[in-house]
Amino acid sequence: MSLGESLTSISRSSIVLLIILFFVSEAHAEVGNYSIEEASLWDVRIIDGSTGLENENVTISSGDIVLLSIELSQNSAGNDSWEFSFGFNGQWYGGNSGMLTEEDNSLIEIQFGPVYEGNLLCKLELINSEVVEILDLRIGPNPINFTAAGTPDVAIIGQPAHVGDELVASLLVHNNGENGGEVELGLYKPDGSIISIGNPIYISPGSSREVSTTFLIGQEGQHSIDWKIISSTGGVSINLNGTMEIVILEAQQFSIQIVDMDWTINGGLIVNFELLMGDGKDRNIDISIQLKNNNEYSEFQSINLEMSPGIRGISVILGHPDGERLQIIGSANGWIASEGDAIIILELQPPVIIPTIESGSIIPAQAILSESISINYWLNNSGTESTQIGIIRIVNVADNLILAEQNVSPVGPGGSFSSSLSIPSWSYSQTVDLEIIWLMEGLVTSKQISVATEEKINTGIVLPFNIAAAVYGALSGLSLVMASAVVYRAFSQRTPSTTDAKSKRSSETRISRRNQIDSKKEIQCPGCNQRLNIPSSHEGDVKCPACTQQFPVINSQTIIFNDSENKESQLSENIEPEQNLTSKSTDDILSCPTCDQVLRVPIDKRPIRSRCPACRSEFISEVG
Repeated sequence: MSLGESLTSISRSSIVLLIILFFVSEAHAEVGNYSIEEASLWDVRIIDGSTGLENENVTISSGDIVLLSIELSQNSAGNDSWEFSFGFNGQWYGGNSGMLTEEDNSLIEIQFGPVYEGNLLCKLELINSEVVEILDLRIGPNPINFTAAGTPDVAIIGQPAHVGDELVASLLVHNNGENGGEVELGLYKPDGSIISIGNPIYISPGSSREVSTTFLIGQEGQHSIDWKIISSTGGVSINLNGTMEIVILEAQQFSIQIVDMDWTINGGLIVNFELLMGDGKDRNIDISIQLKNNNEYSEFQSINLEMSPGIRGISVILGHPDGERLQIIGSANGWIASEGDAIIILELQPPVIIPTIESGSIIPAQAILSESISINYWLNNSGTESTQIGIIRIVNVADNLILAEQNVSPVGPGGSFSSSLSIPSWSYSQTVDLEIIWLMEGLVTSKQISVATEEKINTGIVLPFNIAAAVYGALSGLSLVMASAVVYRAFSQRTPSTTDAKSKRSSETRISRRNQIDSKKEIQCPGCNQRLNIPSSHEGDVKCPACTQQFPVINSQTIIFNDSENKESQLSENIEPEQNLTSKSTDDILSCPTCDQVLRVPIDKRPIRSRCPACRSEFISEVG
């Protein structure tokens, strides 16, 4: 039994109680089967609390251990039981107990301590016979004497306190003795159970130090707490103990609620939520944003903040998280929330743009050369996110030539937009494949259409040359013929001479040369496939009257398209490709490997050496 954990002081009122009980014990000491020797005759031995060895001191000092030996005498046959208890502050506290045998004499030994400075009542009572003896022990101070440095009241830090809050109890203690020593502050429930005992604090002679301990109470309401200063070496003042009252409030409330969530392609995912804190103190909050993927949560972002009572808005930008679910957890840091962690779960639905193009009417239904046409279209978005500002284009599939374009506004989720594009001057004489292209940042969709060209009956064949130039040429030729006729008549009327033969041969040479000049060859425009007739000896650029594309013609090296078998191969045999350049396609259309000029090389004539009419780069045309 350790009395040191429960005894701190004895009030002077206990002396009065001692006197009363003494006379009671005198009246009952010899009544019953057994009698107790007088308290003054009890054998008291003192054991040093620091060394554990018995000493010969006459007085008991704080920190000592006491050993009592008490003799009992049997007055008559029979059994009895005894009980030993301690009295302090007007209260009695149970101790040891036992049974008495039928022997003539019995000896009871009781050891307790360490004891503390003050008066201690030791009572031995025979239960059946009601015989009582009480010994009053005076416990003196140790050579070390610890007292309160000021008011002997314990200060509580951390109030007002809520359930789960950590509090600090502290007291300033002074050492007015001659030796240093360690003291502790202990807190106890009314039933004597320990709440908390602080760390030992060493106090030098003549010095004062704060002695403290931390504790928490898990139930709301008013609580009584006993406290005392403890020293293993004794010498603690009788005033360094007492009782304090503490009020514990209910735990603070804490919760999270979502305000809104917005997820766009440009701005990413933005989540706005609010933290709600009930009345009380400012608290530390840990916010963990977790992303669920493959049935597991992983922390995506974390926030630590100090929250005051009330409402606080939080906005987080999360980019484009790759997950199916978002979880926001708010946890109390260093305190206990009334309902534990606050948790909110959000299902994630990433923004989606699903653009489509629908073609409408073509006005006129058949395009007319050199006149404008209008193509109607619809832009649809069946996704969950608005499209961005974009561009709508009409492109010739054959040569990727942009014929018309315009800017378009965003189309909302499930929305549609309709408009039209105009081509100012139609320059194609045959049916043309066009592509309507909707371009946005990072996204392209298209729709292909065909536009037919109206055939003009009265206009006949489209001439492969400029009419005005042809008229001027014809007039010039007529003038030349008339002049030649006049010259011919003049010479024909002359008398033949030896020079006539030479003149005749010269004339024949000129006629042969003119016939050679007047001979034609057929070529094909690489842009629109229009067949053109040009002089066989012509070298240089030729302009297509249909599509206005200009391309070079260089004798036999020009790519010529006609119905003659292997003519193109023969014409291209002498062309040596540069650096083994090749170009491949699965149809008649391919691109120059140097400048990306679109060419038409019949697939049935490949492989064949070819020359680009734009950059004159030479390459091999292959199937692939």
